[in-house]
Amino acid sequence: DVNGTVKATAFEGDGSALTGISAGLVNLGTTNVSAASTITVTLSSTYKKFFVTVAGIKIASESNLHPNLRVGVGGSIRTDSQYVFQGFQYRGDGNQVITNDMVNLNRTSVATLGDDCLTTSSTANWNAQFEIDTGTSSSFPIINYNTFFNSGQNGSHNGVASGRVFYAEKLIIDRIQLTTSSGANWAADGSVTVWGLK
Repeated sequence: DVNGTVKATAFEGDGSALTGISAGLVNLGTTNVSAASTITVTLSSTYKKFFVTVAGIKIASESNLHPNLRVGVGGSIRTDSQYVFQGFQYRGDGNQVITNDMVNLNRTSVATLGDDCLTTSSTANWNAQFEIDTGTSSSFPIINYNTFFNSGQNGSHNGVASGRVFYAEKLIIDRIQLTTSSGANWAADGSVTVWGLK
């Protein structure tokens, strides 16, 4: 037994008997996307912060749509007007760049993550990185996001977006859900990977 600080140039073993040490970022798994109207990502109560990567998802029908986001509490998706969001998007269109703002500061029933960035082209895809703070009884849930997409028409039709979403109630969320702006189904393409941080 040692009472005090232990220093060494190296330690042996797998560390499984050590206590009082919090794990860092933990990979919670990757799931392939199924054809459905929603993509729901469950957030385990074991962790307070999450990083979610959405890779290569597509829509099954329609075009010129955008993704929407909602959060869930207690297993139910919240559809009330408590979403506040701000973001911007740059999209190539031939030789020009089209800039869009996605902003609603007055609370609405869903958060918008882009504009005309989803198409049915066989080479089109939408990708996103989400950083999620699930909130507490004294703080709002906050979601920061970055996206990259290609409309599939040609190399000049790439786009990026970035922003943040607040759910304006002090509570803990346990899931996020992605839908399309028209309610059209997502195609059975792409994947979702989740990391958790205590």
